Amino acid sequence: MTTTLTQWTRGEVATVANAVQRAPSVHNTQPWMLEFGSNSVSLFERWELSLPWQDATGRDRLISCGAALTNLLLAVRALGWDTRAELFGDRDRPDEVARVAITTRRAASPVDSALYAAIPHRRSHRAPFADRMVGEGVRRELIAIAGTDGVAAHPVHGLEENAALATLLEHAGRVLRADRGYQRELVTWTNAQRGYQAGGGLPRPRLTYDTRPWAGLVRTSTALPHPSVLADRLGRECLLLLYTPDDGPVDHVRAGQAVQRIWLAVTH
Repeated sequence: MTTTLTQWTRGEVATVANAVQRAPSVHNTQPWMLEFGSNSVSLFERWELSLPWQDATGRDRLISCGAALTNLLLAVRALGWDTRAELFGDRDRPDEVARVAITTRRAASPVDSALYAAIPHRRSHRAPFADRMVGEGVRRELIAIAGTDGVAAHPVHGLEENAALATLLEHAGRVLRADRGYQRELVTWTNAQRGYQAGGGLPRPRLTYDTRPWAGLVRTSTALPHPSVLADRLGRECLLLLYTPDDGPVDHVRAGQAVQRIWLAVTH
């Protein structure tokens, strides 16, 4: 039995690439590129796919790459290989976000198999949520699946926390609604006109949103709810706040990995 990977087959490359392509990214820019080696695969950040107004520091771009890395690892493990990922390991290639070494043959764990199977079914949900509480067991499972590599999840609860979060969200909404540069960029990347190609963007089915947008894209016409109304609504949802030890590139990638693992677990 082969214990090392010396050459990728077309089918294996397609499996990994398709999984990575389905990762969520800011405005669906998919700011990454793959490079397959003899016993590894690298994920590169595409700096040219920048959003100067939405993402001036590149934080959202790296979070997107982290989500893609999660899908990459799950796909390789689904192919029957164990993996070891190193973040920003090559000083000569600073755009190499991660190099995933293929180590030995090993069947995917039940958790990894379930998350990989959920990849094609994950979708952004911009419609109202069901009036149904998330069970405590599910909530604990989601918190646990995020708590890796220094990332932790904090469940938002209580009047004080919900009010503070609502105030921050309402302020952010007002800032974005009045930011002309942000609005121009948003229109460019979410234009759904037939034949319009700005380099990607959000496909037409994902542009629908409720007239009272409790979360999602903020446009000049968006009606923002009062913070007290929003706080009441947040109090009836299951909210997890992810936090990292620091605010550097590694932390951004790790946060993206955790977000995607949670999203896939929810989908499953």
